[in-house]
Amino acid sequence: MGEDSDAEDAEVEEEEEIEDFQEIDVSGMEDGKRSMLLGGVSVQRDIKASLEICKEEGIDTLIVGEGSYESLVLDTERSGLLVIGNGTKEDIVFNGCDVSCTCYVSGITFNAQEESALKVVCTGKLPPRPVFTDCTFSGGKNVVAVHACAEPTLVGCTITSSVFSGVYCFPRSAPVLMSSYAVLTPAPFYTVKPPPGSEAAPATTLPPATAVRLVNEEPAEEDGTKYWRVTTALGASGYVKMENIDYTEPKHCTVTGGKAVGSVGVFCDDSKAAFNNVVVKGHETGYFLQNKCGSCSIKNGFVEDITGTGLYLSSGCRAVIKNCRVRKCKHYGLIVGKGKTGGGDQISVLCRELENFYYARDGEGYGTLLESLKEQDVTVDMASRTWSNSGTSEQGTWTPAESRPILRDNVFNANVRIDPGTAPSFFGNVIVKPFEATSRNKFSLNGIEPAADEPKMPILKREEPAE
Repeated sequence: MGEDSDAEDAEVEEEEEIEDFQEIDVSGMEDGKRSMLLGGVSVQRDIKASLEICKEEGIDTLIVGEGSYESLVLDTERSGLLVIGNGTKEDIVFNGCDVSCTCYVSGITFNAQEESALKVVCTGKLPPRPVFTDCTFSGGKNVVAVHACAEPTLVGCTITSSVFSGVYCFPRSAPVLMSSYAVLTPAPFYTVKPPPGSEAAPATTLPPATAVRLVNEEPAEEDGTKYWRVTTALGASGYVKMENIDYTEPKHCTVTGGKAVGSVGVFCDDSKAAFNNVVVKGHETGYFLQNKCGSCSIKNGFVEDITGTGLYLSSGCRAVIKNCRVRKCKHYGLIVGKGKTGGGDQISVLCRELENFYYARDGEGYGTLLESLKEQDVTVDMASRTWSNSGTSEQGTWTPAESRPILRDNVFNANVRIDPGTAPSFFGNVIVKPFEATSRNKFSLNGIEPAADEPKMPILKREEPAE
């Protein structure tokens, strides 16, 4: 009898709980992010089928378990997708990656498929801006190939085992390679940057040592507060106060392991690439920049263990090189080269002058000369440096303007060569020449013997006028 009465009491309590339950109206609530698991404990093993399911069912996060997969192809229909590796990065392997959309990929290894382990191509009206964090790209002629108008960001990634180049930047591409950092203090995380002087409540608080990707530094506000726009490992985008960011131990983006003769760590052809805290080593040439590269920048970088030249700036290069360390280069740490010559006909000379006006931002001179060329039935293509005359059916090209790179506060533990016909802006650099080398008809800067392995940067002081 006791057991029967206990069962009846339990039924009564359950009925009471059911009666007290109030149904919640979810009709006005927004859908949250939906995830799907590929590999690991999931029965789903096919990447193509998984991407189709994500597209059809509106899934925006694909979590990839350990295993080997076919090529990851993210076209414009996959825009906004998050692909996140779940497990040991070295055990999550894709046979290459082709991207033509804006997406987020983290913690995955990509091995070369034919030419490249990663190829980013613009196929639509808007430039693709994919983000890769803590990924490894290995093998291929050009391990990472960034085509025209593509703007990928690689954060804390490793690029290795190239045949020709680790990173190949085509004309008009704008990749960003940078190190990742960590928020070491409990940091308020704002989805929208608070207005100056406001006490807006943060959306959440990031715990200590939360890994974030730094997108860009926002300008100082009226109250002096600066913010970094960041993205977390799960793709949440927002703002963190600059005072909460720690820079002491960044995970560098590394380009290494070029085995073939003639290998280049980074090759830029008239690109707008930006490299910040990138380590390039183990190649015949560290960086090779040619044809303007006017908006290209290399900052806070390391170039070492080079069998040829660390930095080769040629054919009209106007990049900015700042606060870099170049050492252990067999021939030169830096060459500022003039590049090829030719194209001496009258129209080519005028086109070269037109290009000079363009980079000098001389709008009046540029407009006047361009109008003069049009009166001669000459059409100019600045991107390819070609011209054509519709009246005479003549065509031609011109060589770029003189190389004018900007070099600031760098340390070169190697020889530096500046060719005639170039005009670099060279200030605040330390040149250490560990051995003597002669070169006919070339201008070399003589350095000093190092007092230690890491020479200190000079501190320039202004002399105060005597009272």
